[in-house]
Amino acid sequence: MKPPAIIRLMSLILVTLFLCIPHSLAMANPLLARNLPAGELIYTDGNNAYYGVYLTEQYTSPGERGGSAKGVTFRVVAIRQAEPDGTLVHFEPTTIKDYRGNPVSGKRYAEKEIALVNQHIIGEVDKKFPDRRNKHYLRILVYAKGQYYSGTPVRTTSDNPDRDAPESWVTVLNFERQGEGAPMRPAYEARGNTGLPQSRFARGTQDIKRRQLPDTIAGLRLQHAAERVQAPAAAETKSGQQVVKDQEFWDRLQFSGSVRDVFEGDFSSAPGTLFKIYFSALQWAYSDSCQRYLPDDARKRGYVSQNVYADGYRDAPVERSALIAPRYLKFYDAYADDVSNAMRKRKSSLQSQANTSLSRGGSVLGIMQEIASNEPIAQLTRFIAASGGCETTAVFQLRENYYRAASGMPSLQEAGIVLKNAAEESNKPPPSLYGACMDASSAGKRFCLCFEKEAQSVLTEKEKQLFASDFEEYYKVVRKINTRPRPPATDRAWALVQIRSACN
Repeated sequence: MKPPAIIRLMSLILVTLFLCIPHSLAMANPLLARNLPAGELIYTDGNNAYYGVYLTEQYTSPGERGGSAKGVTFRVVAIRQAEPDGTLVHFEPTTIKDYRGNPVSGKRYAEKEIALVNQHIIGEVDKKFPDRRNKHYLRILVYAKGQYYSGTPVRTTSDNPDRDAPESWVTVLNFERQGEGAPMRPAYEARGNTGLPQSRFARGTQDIKRRQLPDTIAGLRLQHAAERVQAPAAAETKSGQQVVKDQEFWDRLQFSGSVRDVFEGDFSSAPGTLFKIYFSALQWAYSDSCQRYLPDDARKRGYVSQNVYADGYRDAPVERSALIAPRYLKFYDAYADDVSNAMRKRKSSLQSQANTSLSRGGSVLGIMQEIASNEPIAQLTRFIAASGGCETTAVFQLRENYYRAASGMPSLQEAGIVLKNAAEESNKPPPSLYGACMDASSAGKRFCLCFEKEAQSVLTEKEKQLFASDFEEYYKVVRKINTRPRPPATDRAWALVQIRSACN
């Protein structure tokens, strides 16, 4: 029997309202429709809008950590109306020098781009975001108004990254100033360049090859974000009761934020695929590194692999196995099929990425090393080592919280369980080049990790201590190469600038 006409009419109205609400929200704050934090409006000319926003490494809101915390960056997000040909950013032709010093055709920012930043953007940024780090640098992420594209700046195992993950920008603008009150200038000038290569940075949508998404993706993203907000918040880790690791600790490990979430008592990823992958990987990593601490009744799990080639030749079979404590075993076995399927997809994705990198001139050895270092077992093995070994409270906390999440139990944090040595293992790391770089540079984690590595063979011990305590001292030295006349080839600035050049 059909429902009464009034019921059918009300249903139609509700469906119509549901479809309209996401669109109106997306127009009210277009950052939400890109899966970015809402941010704060800085400037609009009525057609284009500019927002200031603090972002974590995963492009989420830092929450109570604030904008001055390590691992948090400030960005301006520009939502611009594309011109009929797709242009979003205006350049002017210029002549630049290539890496060999030869003159070649290049491009520079149009004066109106520079004027916009100095007249309307940087003053508001200084006023509204005084706590941001890297106050002399400004990076603007440019999106096309009302247009959405596939692609994300973060690693994700989501089955629907177009809906769930933050959307990559179309192009960027980078600015730098010499000090407080000085005008913003294109960042390439600070590096002694007069412009950019023609191939660097897109003008607009006409220069990108990513798949355009339907307009309805904005509503789907907003709906999915609303569902996440409604999930219960995780209990806060309390210093002195459970181990709290500094942001630098997690940055150096270079792996998924979901492990940190579980460590800190946030079980929102359970029992998703990513949770199952890392739960299983943790058993292997612990078996590899800490087998003598496992109980006598630990059970063996493993597999045999063998490469088979097109001509029928087969490599010798290789057995890989792990010993798993009984309390973890039932979950490990229950997750096995999902983990196996997910890892097959991951392998296919990594192979595709490797092929793309090779086609662009990437190193085979470098690609293999990166893939190996990002394998979940390798990541968790690093966690055990970085925590101080198998018997540390940090390792116990991670294993116990994974077990509790799988079992449906409250986290150590929620249960209020006080762990021995938690305070001692929560001590902040000593000053480092990496930490100083993250405090003073807008380049981010990858650059700062590279900088610290490259600096080891260049800097004296005195320079390492100086720059680790105040990274601005490094910039004071390298800025000398932009003065006229330039310093002689024997000046220390030339050696120091090579560290930055190796990581750009």
